[in-house]
Amino acid sequence: MRDIEGFFNENEKSSENHPDSKNMAARQLEHSNSVDQTAEQEELRSSLIAHIHATESALIHNNILLDTIILRKLPYTKAQYMVKVGRWETEVLQAQIEMLTEKGKYTLAQKDIEAGIPINVSAYSDFLEDELHSWWHRYDLAEKMYVASVGKLQKYAPLPPQESEKLDSLHSTIYRRLHPQLNPHDKYAKDTFEQARQAYRRGSLAFLESVERATVKYEYRVRQNELENLSVDELYAHLELQQAQVQSVGKRLDAIMHTEPYSLRNKLNDREWLLEQIKSLQEEAKSYREAALVYKKRFAKLASKQRG
Repeated sequence: MRDIEGFFNENEKSSENHPDSKNMAARQLEHSNSVDQTAEQEELRSSLIAHIHATESALIHNNILLDTIILRKLPYTKAQYMVKVGRWETEVLQAQIEMLTEKGKYTLAQKDIEAGIPINVSAYSDFLEDELHSWWHRYDLAEKMYVASVGKLQKYAPLPPQESEKLDSLHSTIYRRLHPQLNPHDKYAKDTFEQARQAYRRGSLAFLESVERATVKYEYRVRQNELENLSVDELYAHLELQQAQVQSVGKRLDAIMHTEPYSLRNKLNDREWLLEQIKSLQEEAKSYREAALVYKKRFAKLASKQRG
């Protein structure tokens, strides 16, 4: 009778050397590796999708902040600057034009006298009107801006704190619900979104409250997650695009916040700073007018000599 233990040992060796056994082991190893790779891919996809959602949230937050500045804070700051400081800058511009006019008359008269030509005030005035056209154009625009700014100062004036907070909150809520990027094929959402932005610009609390009530369904609507159908490479590309958009909006915000007049928004309420700016501009305008008076006297002296 054969040894039982030896029989089984022989069978094990026989199984190990059998071709089908080797193929089965290879398939099991391949399947195990495939499962591991699939798990890694799914983990990577989940991570990418989470990053995309976080970046999208940051992008919306920055866009809301940009909207708030562009639609309400910046127009008010510009109007405030024009009324408090710009009017004195306009006075400096007017004094510069006066000085350039008197200097021009004197210079033209001096050249004519040297050439033996009689002084012609009318001709000088016509010439200087054309020569200083761009200066007068700037002055006219500044005057119109001042008049318009007086109205805008009232139009964009900050609401009482409680109403202002409510207005910003409604704007943020509606922005997150209706932004076209979140509702690419929804015309109602797009149109209502633009109407709400203009209402926010006007400070229309009642209109925004009505829009907020009418769009509650967008708060609870589950968006179709198109990201699930994208490959890993497409997810990477989508994330890079969003990150570029976040950087772009960030640069716009930084540029606005560090450029006058918005960068001066806090100083515009500082009485001492304002008095200093006004005093400096008044002195500058005075120096131009004093120079204009000097040229005017020189011209009068030339005209007097020619008559004599």
